Amino acid sequence: MYSTCIFCHSPLGANEAVEAFPVGRRLAFDAAKGRLWAVCPGCGRWNLSPLETRWEAVEACERAFRGTRVRVSTENVGLARLAEGTELVRIGEPLRPEFAAWRYGDQLGARARKAWMRGIAVGGAGAAVVGTALVAGPVAMLALPALAVAAAALGRRSPSEPLLAGTSGAQRALRDNHGEPVLRPREMIAGARLRPEPLHGAPWWIEVTTAWWDHDNEAVLRERKQALVGDPALRVVSVLLARANAAGGSRREVQGAVRRIERAGDAERYFAAAEGEARKLGWGYQEVWNMPPEIRLALEMAAHEDAERRALDGELAELERQWRAAEEIAAIADPLATPPAVEERLQQMRRARR
Repeated sequence: MYSTCIFCHSPLGANEAVEAFPVGRRLAFDAAKGRLWAVCPGCGRWNLSPLETRWEAVEACERAFRGTRVRVSTENVGLARLAEGTELVRIGEPLRPEFAAWRYGDQLGARARKAWMRGIAVGGAGAAVVGTALVAGPVAMLALPALAVAAAALGRRSPSEPLLAGTSGAQRALRDNHGEPVLRPREMIAGARLRPEPLHGAPWWIEVTTAWWDHDNEAVLRERKQALVGDPALRVVSVLLARANAAGGSRREVQGAVRRIERAGDAERYFAAAEGEARKLGWGYQEVWNMPPEIRLALEMAAHEDAERRALDGELAELERQWRAAEEIAAIADPLATPPAVEERLQQMRRARR
């Protein structure tokens, strides 16, 4: 069994996920045709495996691919990342992509526990100070804002004030569809509302309201509205919801958020459905950070899933191109080395799959 790339001679790496074929950190397989490749991490070429090493390995890859809940598929190619780091590229009829609740349960649960502990700590300190108010006088009442913060964290309420100001970091990270900063110096995001109707070919968009105090008259608050679609909209939503959901969520809320995305069909469709769900609950026409906790959590999950899916989709397009090139070589190479008995077995397996 080879361990280096036949094209560039770089090491192919090793994996512990496929015992019958421990070579390679990225494996590509076509169960219907009985083919297995080790993808070189250096040059990206697909190395066709010897026939005698494939049978058990292909079956193991198929089982592992179906067993993982972190995968994405196009019409011809599926990509999955296993827990120990091995990547599987599945050629053939795709499985329905699904990103399950376990991806978020631990993360959001940890946020909730941290917020709870912070609330207890701040609240306890504030209560101790307030307890001395009769002696210490008005200074002790400075603890009341801290108590309000603790109460908000314990209740997982979102803030109603603007969440993001025009810092240099925000100006670099958040860009509109023309590449210009969403936030200019001294501006803040005063509103961000999901719009479920299509715009510029996108199924949903977000209306962002930025505000700033008039330079000549600090008593006047100026505003401007922007319509963002695609990646710029996704980045703004991700940032705002990460802030709004800082207190995490309960197990029930996380499970409910996952069910909402599943009912919508996928992450992108949920962005178009979220405003309608909020209206049914009496929370419609709200800024994204003022939506009910379960919907906010679902939107944050959807933002992460959609961003990851876009990245994977771009990668899958390249993988499909590589597969077609490797398939041409495999179609020539396989018949040259296939004994009659093996070819007969292949035909039996193909007929059994129909």
